[in-house]
Amino acid sequence: MANIQKLLSKGLQFWQQNDLLQARNTFKKILKEKPNHFEAKSYCGVLDLQLGDFEQGIHLLKSALKASPNDENLKKNINNGLIDFSNKLIKEEKYDLAELKLKEAISLDPLNLNAHINFFKLANHTGNYKSVDEIYNQGKNISHSNYEFHYYYANTLFDQKKYDEALGFYEYVLKENTNFVECIFHQALCYDCLNQKKEALEKYQLALHLKPDYSLAKFNLAIFYLSINDFSAGWQNYKIRWSTQKFINKDLKSTKPILDRLPLREERILIWAEQGIGDQVLYLSLLNDFSKLNSNLIISVDKRLIKICERSFKKLNFIPKEKVIDETLYDVHLPMGDLGIYVRNSLEDFQNQKKQFLFSDKNKKLELSQRLSKDKKLACGLSWTSMGAHSQSKSINLNNFENIFKKYSFNFVNLEYVDNSENIKKLKEKFDFDFDSTEDIDKFNDLDSLAALISSCDFIITISNVTAHFAGALGIKTFLLVPYGAGRIWYWSDESFSKWYPSIQILKQDNPSSWDLVFGKLENELLEIERINS
Repeated sequence: MANIQKLLSKGLQFWQQNDLLQARNTFKKILKEKPNHFEAKSYCGVLDLQLGDFEQGIHLLKSALKASPNDENLKKNINNGLIDFSNKLIKEEKYDLAELKLKEAISLDPLNLNAHINFFKLANHTGNYKSVDEIYNQGKNISHSNYEFHYYYANTLFDQKKYDEALGFYEYVLKENTNFVECIFHQALCYDCLNQKKEALEKYQLALHLKPDYSLAKFNLAIFYLSINDFSAGWQNYKIRWSTQKFINKDLKSTKPILDRLPLREERILIWAEQGIGDQVLYLSLLNDFSKLNSNLIISVDKRLIKICERSFKKLNFIPKEKVIDETLYDVHLPMGDLGIYVRNSLEDFQNQKKQFLFSDKNKKLELSQRLSKDKKLACGLSWTSMGAHSQSKSINLNNFENIFKKYSFNFVNLEYVDNSENIKKLKEKFDFDFDSTEDIDKFNDLDSLAALISSCDFIITISNVTAHFAGALGIKTFLLVPYGAGRIWYWSDESFSKWYPSIQILKQDNPSSWDLVFGKLENELLEIERINS
């Protein structure tokens, strides 16, 4: 017994000295002699948690709790261990297991609101909202004054596009904490998604009044201004993107200055790629006008775009963005997203927007056109999946197109780069329609062939993804199906036709749970196409 007391003292001493491994090993020696020693088991369990061995730590603490079922410290330690374990599992993308751990934590200690809040955050991360209402109802009675609990639940409503409901909770939260800036920002997002522009602007401005360095609010305000055609304010605020989490550390590292004035005709300018393929294509629409100010340009783009760009802008010099460029080759530099500052400051600046500014390979296009023109049917390019931001709300199940496959005698062309062969096979068996799967074209890596495929189609039906940008840049008649609320802005506008891509008609969802109205409008447009072609 004296030896065990000595080991206990020694273990606690190591712990106080922050030598966690030695402390744990010392307590383990006690457990070898006395496997049910309560204190050693409790200490060892907590140390396991601190050292990141959550399964073993929770196991030991639960074993100790059996010996002392009313020990609140043990319950608290187990609960915190389960929450920390869930955070680790989330990082490892083991979301289902993380959810189970959080539910267990809530069951063990309904008063620990961190577990509830983490559950709401996990739901927002995964898009699985099945249990959020149940968890909210479990916690609301014991947390009516905890504004964070209600705030994070409101965020789950926002992500489910239940904007009116979310606004009610945000109002409740702000009664508890008037200056909760993140909550005010989310109010602005709700109003923005509901197209209540005046209210959205007021909330964005209030958030920035309370927190002037709130970069995400300023970034969203930039998008807001661009959406209402206030380009001057929009572009200036858009510069803040480099301070937001999405863009941080993604800007060019250069000792040369960034262009912050009208370019001089003799200076050499590096325009460098930012964001994804779709964004780069959008910004390429500004090159013709910018090159009138200065044509001494080096433009970096994704290497998959080089062939298309060299064909489309013959007098300009393109390099792959993956290549490190010698600083002696340029005097100033500019991120692509800032081109609008110089050439798009009013709606009038869009009047000369070219219907087509990218050009596909003529030989590839001819070959594909001959292949797609079956029985004199029109070729309809189809894309229905998004892999980017808001992909869940932007993507449409292919089954939604059943009526179109039944009613219209087009040759449908698969523009997807993900494998949807099984779904397509089932629908073809059901409706017996023409669908060219185009499996021989690598639509992810070979963008030059994708451009030829798109330009070989008579028209395109697509959701908001890279296909939409390519179709618009190639000047192909396009019906763009966009979701309600978050993920809807295309591109920074609520208009029915795109000012960036004149060949794109935008059909907007009016209800987050149904695409019926969109497909109703689409079918009317297709009837007209079929009538003209008959």
